Amino acid sequence: LPPEARQLLSDFLLEYESQKPAAQVPVARVVLGEASAVSRVVDWTDPLCPHCADLHEAMDELRRITPGGFATEPHLFPLDGLCNSAVERKGPGGEVRCLASKALVCLEAEPDKFALGQKVLFENQAALTPEKVLELLRPFTEKKVLEACIASPDTQKKLDVDIAAGRANGLEGTPLVLFNGKEVKPWPPLIYALALTQGKTKHPAFKMLPPPKNRPGPVR
Repeated sequence: LPPEARQLLSDFLLEYESQKPAAQVPVARVVLGEASAVSRVVDWTDPLCPHCADLHEAMDELRRITPGGFATEPHLFPLDGLCNSAVERKGPGGEVRCLASKALVCLEAEPDKFALGQKVLFENQAALTPEKVLELLRPFTEKKVLEACIASPDTQKKLDVDIAAGRANGLEGTPLVLFNGKEVKPWPPLIYALALTQGKTKHPAFKMLPPPKNRPGPVR
């Protein structure tokens, strides 16, 4: 890492170390990566969130290259009041955010399909419409089956569980990421470093970093 990034890593490690355990870690409905891995990344994303797309692209690569691996437990938090009672605004993208989120919930029974479905939606973020969402997910399930699942009250209930857990942890924008039960900055080098050390912020490898600067901010 360049010097500026090394300083950031040091600062973010201190911030992570200072965090209190998350108020609520929801039960995983889908697990990506090594289910037996010691390290767990729990995240909340919105289908139209560019930062979420960048994070998940990096996470796919990190799971592939991390010795021993780690598991990701994805959850949804669509940023629109159309399907999220924690959000007041109802914008033009609300139908897509809600439809895509519910569609992903409908793929959770098969983690590989969920992962591929989320990937293809993130990759086509800029072009997503309700029709495009259904078209992109057609390879993973029959359209009629998917539409019935999206319309099911049980699907909204699962989404509500994700939303409630996100709000319990102070979520105001996506992505929100927990590493081994504590909030962490959604910065791939930081997550990679913590995965390699299994969350040990005092690992000898970090001695090469500059001393952390005190960064003001809330400790949850």
